[in-house]
Amino acid sequence: MISIIIPAYNEELRIEATVMDYHDFFFSKSDPFEIIVVSNNCSDKTPLIVAALSEKYPEIRLINIPEKIGKGGAVKEGILKARGDWVGFTDADNATKPKEFYKIFSAATKSQCIAMGSRAVKGAKVLRQPTYRKYLGRGFNAIVRFLFKLPFRDTQCGAKIFPKEAAAQVFKNVKSNGWEFDVELLYEAKKAGYKIVEVAVLWVDSGETKIKPMTIPHMFFGLIKMRLEKNKSGKKNDD
Repeated sequence: MISIIIPAYNEELRIEATVMDYHDFFFSKSDPFEIIVVSNNCSDKTPLIVAALSEKYPEIRLINIPEKIGKGGAVKEGILKARGDWVGFTDADNATKPKEFYKIFSAATKSQCIAMGSRAVKGAKVLRQPTYRKYLGRGFNAIVRFLFKLPFRDTQCGAKIFPKEAAAQVFKNVKSNGWEFDVELLYEAKKAGYKIVEVAVLWVDSGETKIKPMTIPHMFFGLIKMRLEKNKSGKKNDD
C-alpha cells in the first residue's frame, strides 16, 4: 500500500479538488492506497473540508495540527501515522498531477528505491511557470549542488516517494521544517546510502507562491547555515 501525504496550510480553495483527483485516480488502480492530509496551522476551512471527505471516503484521513510546524513538520507527522509500505508526499496545489505521481511510484517500486519528481531532467515539462521562478529555481539548485554535493537537478519538486523503512531511518535525522526541508531530506537519504532516482514529470505551476522576494536572501543564508551545521555534526560523529 502507498500512503500519500499532502501537507496543507490554508488550502480551502483547492484542497478538495486535489484530494479527489488523487483519490479517484488511485481508486481506479489495483494498488491499495491512503491519502493523509496534514492540516497545519490553518485558519480557514481546510480541516473541515477534509474531515467531510474522510467521512465519505475511507481512504482519506485527516491529521489536524493547530500549531505551526511547517511543511517539513507536517510531512513528518504524516510519515509517523502512515500505514503503507511506501510513503510519499505531494503539494496541495496539485502541481504534480496524480498520473505523474504514479510515474514516480512506479519508478520507486520497480527499482526498490527512493524516487523523486523532477522538472529539470530530460523529458520533464513545466507549464505556466513565470520566467523569474524558472531562473530562481535553477540558481537555487546550483547552490544546493555546490554546498551539499547533491547530484540532483531539482530538489524542490514537491513529489517524493520512499520505501517505509527508508523513510523511518532518514526522517529521524531531518531537523528542518521549512522550505529547506527537501534539501536536508535528500542530503540525509544520500548520506545513508539510499539509491535515489529523478523522474521526469509534467508540472503545472499553480500561479501562487509563498516565496516572496525578501525570502530569497533568507533561503541562501539558510542553506549556508545548514551546511555548517552538517559539518559540525559530522565532526562530532567522527569524535
